[in-house]
Amino acid sequence: MGKQRVPSLVSPEFAVALGGGSDGEEAAEYRSILEHRLRYLVTVDQPLVLIAQTLNIHTASTAFACALFFWCRLIYVAVYTAGIPVLRTLAFTGGFVGQVILALAIFGTM
Repeated sequence: MGKQRVPSLVSPEFAVALGGGSDGEEAAEYRSILEHRLRYLVTVDQPLVLIAQTLNIHTASTAFACALFFWCRLIYVAVYTAGIPVLRTLAFTGGFVGQVILALAIFGTM
């Protein structure tokens, strides 16, 4: 048969992972990047949330921070896959702001 056609909205790395490219090394690199990104998405904010939970810090700002972090990181993965650098930076920054808000709430500043 041949290789399947990949839509043009997909980044080249994702296309290789889907079989749209010919370089197996690129596909392995993409899988590595994705694995590290997913690990980062799960592990960075989790200790802050667990600390807030342990200290019984349940405020509107902590709920907002967690929601902001979650949605920004979800958008980040989609935008990263699509290969849109400016939106990727904005989504990452939004997630970072969520972490800062949560840290400030833990330290009693908010």
